[in-house]
Amino acid sequence: MANQTGAAKAKEKEAVSSVFIEQDQQQLFNRLHSSVERRAYELYLEGGGSQGNDLANWLQAESEMLAKAPEIRELSSWFTLNIPVAGFAPADVKVAVDADRGLVAGENRQSEGRMNADDGRSSRDSFFLIAKWPKPVDPKTATAYVKNETLTLTVKRATPAANNSAS
Repeated sequence: MANQTGAAKAKEKEAVSSVFIEQDQQQLFNRLHSSVERRAYELYLEGGGSQGNDLANWLQAESEMLAKAPEIRELSSWFTLNIPVAGFAPADVKVAVDADRGLVAGENRQSEGRMNADDGRSSRDSFFLIAKWPKPVDPKTATAYVKNETLTLTVKRATPAANNSAS
């Protein structure tokens, strides 16, 4: 009987939560841009406000704020991306998909004062991750869900007819 209880608890832990795919991708890309802009300004101030480092500050801020997607798997005509989102509630994860790329953002609204149990540091409170699709995709086919602290984003490769109509 104890094994059945353990199995039932494991099933509960593997709950799947759907993640909404943003229809207005620009809003999410604007949030990314604003975050990079804020960090670049912080770097400017940390550097004593010296002029001439705009590009270096921007590139450093971008590299700190924006992660590249892990491996994009292709099966038949579908692309799948798995992204760890530990510490973020599914409601705090946003996804936007267009024909050439996907953007995943997480903003943990309850991160203040939380500590990472592994190393004692504060947990991350936001992240941005971009994926460039190997081939154009049909954004209308995108689905995303979180299971076991991993976001799975799946999208179908665009058909040639869809590519022509999008141009």
